[in-house]
Amino acid sequence: MAWQNFINRLWSKDPTLWSTDKSIQLKIANRLGWLDLVTEPKVSGTLGMWNHLGAINQFVEEIKKRNYTTAVLLGMGGSSLSPWVLSKVFPPQKKRGLRLLVLDTSSGAQIATLEKELNLRQTLFIVSSKSGKTIEPLSLFEYFYHQLSKQSAKPGNHFIAITDPGTNLEMLAREKGFLKSWLNPPDIGGRYSALSFFGLIPAALLGINLGKLLQRAEEMAEKCKKSSLSDNPGLKLGKFMADNLKSGRDKLTILLDPQLQAFGLWLEQLIAESTGKSGNGIVPIVGEKFNRTAYAQDRFFVYLGFSTSTPSADLESLRKSGYPLETLLLWDKYCLGSEFFRWEMATAVAGSLIGINPFDEPNVAESKKNTSEILEEYKLTGRLPEPKPIIAEAGAKVYLSEVLKPILDDQASASIPELMSRFFSLIKPPSYLSFLAYWPENQRIKRLFCNWQAKLSSHLSVATTVGFGPRYLHSTGQEHKGGENLGYFIIITGRQEEDRQIPGVGYSFNQLQMAQALGDFQALSEKGRRVIRLDLDANKYITLSKFLSSALALAKEKMKVA
Repeated sequence: MAWQNFINRLWSKDPTLWSTDKSIQLKIANRLGWLDLVTEPKVSGTLGMWNHLGAINQFVEEIKKRNYTTAVLLGMGGSSLSPWVLSKVFPPQKKRGLRLLVLDTSSGAQIATLEKELNLRQTLFIVSSKSGKTIEPLSLFEYFYHQLSKQSAKPGNHFIAITDPGTNLEMLAREKGFLKSWLNPPDIGGRYSALSFFGLIPAALLGINLGKLLQRAEEMAEKCKKSSLSDNPGLKLGKFMADNLKSGRDKLTILLDPQLQAFGLWLEQLIAESTGKSGNGIVPIVGEKFNRTAYAQDRFFVYLGFSTSTPSADLESLRKSGYPLETLLLWDKYCLGSEFFRWEMATAVAGSLIGINPFDEPNVAESKKNTSEILEEYKLTGRLPEPKPIIAEAGAKVYLSEVLKPILDDQASASIPELMSRFFSLIKPPSYLSFLAYWPENQRIKRLFCNWQAKLSSHLSVATTVGFGPRYLHSTGQEHKGGENLGYFIIITGRQEEDRQIPGVGYSFNQLQMAQALGDFQALSEKGRRVIRLDLDANKYITLSKFLSSALALAKEKMKVA
């Protein structure tokens, strides 16, 4: 293929690279502003971020003079993941910046835990939403604004907004007296916004050198203008992704240096939400423990590490086994700027090559709509609509999507472990298994899921993923409902130790989170997806481990008999 014309069309923002439908082309044309973000100011007419460095740095100095010590970003999906990555990868810059925490949840218990860490008088809240109407950041704003109103005559002085021009959030910021509203270029989708105000304002508050971060991104952007496949990093990676998908390898397994583990969550959203649609797509696998013996032929790999690292024996074993593998090496942590751009370019290229529009998310709204209807019913009746469980045992209930009902051929005798064992017996490559947890995200639960990812991946020889709700709804949720019907899903809900009311709406954060879980279960079921929901009461960590252990033991016993 002659790549010169392709690259010229991409950089001239030609929407016909991704669709022949004129109405879709108009929408795509309004999602290509990310190409301009790292352009030097000397380029005539640029709206790139270089032009705003002075204003951003001045703003940070003003914030520090107000004696704020902590910034808390209230966001979801594209508006929260790149700041979260930067906050985890870069060490605290106490003299240059603030501590940055990211809150992207509707778990009342998790919100309560974070609130206890804060001195509200020394905390700046960043309300971040492209649309300005995302329910999670707006609910979090209402809660913390209410809390600050008890302590300050001017609670708005503790808030800034990052949003598109003309949104409800911009108007809210004006009404409530926010310190500042940063209005992002509107022609950038959320998951392509890492190098815009959505990523750079939190980065600056962290104390990160924005000039250095943008310089690395600009260097990558210049390389991505080259017409030679071997010289164009974004083009090369995008073709690698598309070629593997076309050959039947749809599980992009991302291996990361320990210092870069957080980057996987941003990549997961970018790839899954961009490509998982129209019954097709690349499934990103992030966070799995390396296990060469568990990999089927649906896998291909990218390793991201540092040029100073010693090559891993694991990578060599993949090469010897014939698995497709790309190795990407960074000089230092500031090369995250270049990686944000490389992967955005690669995902756009892959979308074009596989015939997918990477700039929309057609199935994300389904769960949102269901959640809204469930909350309206709650406000009318005072109860969340719960169907009758398939099985109820002490402290646990199980619900099945319609397509799974046939596994209950002797329902009366089935226990929860037996039911789950039958569920596991259905999962074979090229399928994948996802744990979707509506619990507070803490180290204990993450260790639990990491452990079970490894055990089930090894036993079933399938890819495994973990998502926390509602975050995954704005990320892999698109792939779950819009991609090829290969997923097996375990939604896990349960009682939480603490809760917080959302002012003025008639329901709490935990009730919102449960409505989101019910809404996604409904959306997955309506799409013919294979999904179990486990609702656990007290001792949920122990109960879940017990069920999984018993189910796995039963599955192994059945294999021996067979």
